Amino acid sequence: MAVGPTLATSPNVSTVQTVAQGDNPTSLDSESAALFRAWLRPLFDQAVSWPALIKTLEAKGYGLAIREGRLVLTDKAQDAPVCTARFLGTSLRELAQRMGRPCVQARGDASAAGEFLV
Repeated sequence: MAVGPTLATSPNVSTVQTVAQGDNPTSLDSESAALFRAWLRPLFDQAVSWPALIKTLEAKGYGLAIREGRLVLTDKAQDAPVCTARFLGTSLRELAQRMGRPCVQARGDASAAGEFLV
């Protein structure tokens, strides 16, 4: 079982193998976590709108969702959480202050969960 990202020059879902069981960033070694953050954080920082951020992430094989009340980066291929926005150094609150409130559809199958609408 892979416990940390295997990073190539341009990480994507096929080259970043994160935690197999959920979004536990503590399973990443510190160097891999730093590289993962350094590669993804600019995508969040440069986004001018929620739809733009979501499209940029989707092009890399990722998505955004709300899980247990937290903003979570997801692996689109496996529909599995990768890490929280806080792990990447940002938060739903910070992003909403900059880009406005996102349009999120509540999921009926889980508490405090939702999918972003574009």
